[in-house]
Amino acid sequence: GQCLPMPKVPNPAAWLRSFSGHHACLYLGNEPETFVLPKQDLRCILVLNRGNHNCLAGIHVFHENRLNSELNNAASMFAAEFVRVQQSDRDGRPIRVSVPESCKPLVKELSPDANVVLKFLWEFMPSEMTPPIPATRLKFAKGNEEPRDRAELRKLRYSDPNL
Repeated sequence: GQCLPMPKVPNPAAWLRSFSGHHACLYLGNEPETFVLPKQDLRCILVLNRGNHNCLAGIHVFHENRLNSELNNAASMFAAEFVRVQQSDRDGRPIRVSVPESCKPLVKELSPDANVVLKFLWEFMPSEMTPPIPATRLKFAKGNEEPRDRAELRKLRYSDPNL
């Protein structure tokens, strides 16, 4: 067995020189835009419907013109239902807080410091809830991973009547 002869291929550098000062944008005639990955919105971790009992039963339908308000409202609904104060001190300040394991990506994205994660979560807690203290411990609780019945999955009704 012999190898096939090497084909004659034009030098790509010569081809690129023939287009000096031009770019590959065929549509606009403008310089290509720099592509920057958008920053992840951490509220999505809270509002993502995974189809199990560790997330809200409602399926979110977001609208472009009120997306920020809808995300805030859905995150508040999640926090009210799933962020649990397990133990409080005699002044009512949380000592131990549990959240579903689905919130673990917050640690990776925000900080391994539980206070940073709790501060983020408390932005969505009901206003009457006493904020956590620096000694508050955060626990990721294993919840009910069973899938919800199909009949339970409906369009989410936001708690804010303006949405």
